[in-house]
Amino acid sequence: MPSRNFSKHATQGCENWECRCIQKLVVPTIPIDWVLPKLDPEGFHLALLDPYNAGHLHFSIIQKLSELRRIDIVVHLSTGDIQRNIASGLHSEKSPLDNFAPQWRSIILEQSSKHEMREAFINHWKMLVNGTGLRVCDTMYPVRNSKESTMYWLCLLTKHDLAERLWRDACDIRNKTLF
Repeated sequence: MPSRNFSKHATQGCENWECRCIQKLVVPTIPIDWVLPKLDPEGFHLALLDPYNAGHLHFSIIQKLSELRRIDIVVHLSTGDIQRNIASGLHSEKSPLDNFAPQWRSIILEQSSKHEMREAFINHWKMLVNGTGLRVCDTMYPVRNSKESTMYWLCLLTKHDLAERLWRDACDIRNKTLF
C-alpha cells in the first residue's frame, strides 16, 4: 500500500514499488515534446485534451499532435471560460486566451455582442485548426448543467471522414436508447 505521505514520495522518490508506480502518474503535465517521440508514427492515435481552462491548452499542442499521420483529438472547449475572458482580454496586453487561439483579438474587435464575440473567437480557432491539416467536426457535443446551460462543448479534430461520421453518431446519443 502506498504511503499516505504522498507529496513526499512524489517529490523525493521512494524505494517502495507502489510509490514509484504512482509517482509516474502524479506528473501534472506531460510536455508534448516528451510524448510524441514515444508514439508509433504508423499507429492510430486518440488524444483527449481536457484543460483546466482554455488558457491552459496551448495551440502549439494541437499543432504538434497534428503532425501525426493518424490522430483524432477530442477537445474540451470551455465556452464559459471563453465567454468570461473575451471581454476582459480584448483590451488587455495579455489574456489566457492568447495561448488557445493566437491573434484572436484582431478578429473579435469588430463584434458587438458577447455572443458574436464568442462565435467569432470559435470560428477563428477553427480556422487555426484547419491550418494544421486537421478539421473541426461540424458536430460539437454540448455538456449542460442541471439548468440546461451549456458548460462546455466536446469537439472532435480529425483528418478522417470515418472518425467524423462516428463522432456525429456518438453525439446523437440523446436520440437513441442504450439498451
